[in-house]
Amino acid sequence: MSNLAFANPIEVPPGSRCEHLLDLSTASSRTVRTQDSRNRDQLFHEAKLVEPILRKFLHTIFRELDVEVILAPIKDSQRAGEKADSKKAGDYSQILDFTRGAVVAGSFAEVSRVVAFVRDLAAREKIEIVKEEERFESNVRELGYRDWQFNLALPRPDAPGKTHIVELQVRHRKLHELKEAEGDVLYREIRALQAAQKAFPFGAERAARLFWLKERHKRLFNQVYEEAKAAEGISRFVGK
Repeated sequence: MSNLAFANPIEVPPGSRCEHLLDLSTASSRTVRTQDSRNRDQLFHEAKLVEPILRKFLHTIFRELDVEVILAPIKDSQRAGEKADSKKAGDYSQILDFTRGAVVAGSFAEVSRVVAFVRDLAAREKIEIVKEEERFESNVRELGYRDWQFNLALPRPDAPGKTHIVELQVRHRKLHELKEAEGDVLYREIRALQAAQKAFPFGAERAARLFWLKERHKRLFNQVYEEAKAAEGISRFVGK
């Protein structure tokens, strides 16, 4: 057994250092299907109903590929509200990560293997992939974090024919580990400063601090990404 594998998906407690790993987003390069409802309470209800389905999906990945899997807590109400207001013009139907999971791959070859398996498993389970985005080389997020992202439409047990969209990230372990360590510290301060900036105008010193934090975050992830590629003897990760 690989030491990356666990008997069950890891469930990340709310507020833990890992929780934010599933909480960074980027704009899609194309129009993406949204949730069926705009009602926040309804969406939280749906998220709880489909969580066991995502858990089973992750466990199948663990069992068949022997890789680490993570099941995050359902997004908390405050963070969902912040995201809806700041990024989605108040439209909760555009939030696709109320329920979230991740797979941590030990190499770029393993990332490709997991991506191919997720596609195959979704087809086997008749689960629609509503969005798939390569974010290692293309569509890299503003702060430099990179992964491969899926949004899956999981069937709602309470409403045959209806679905709720969830997020699944496939990550390289080196980037994942950085995110848990210094990346976590930087990210939390960035978010705190961004929230404060909306409430009160920034002076030059705080604005400079925010700029430095963002650049530091980006440089760290770019550096680790390049080092990971060099260690595996590749100049560019193209995936499959």
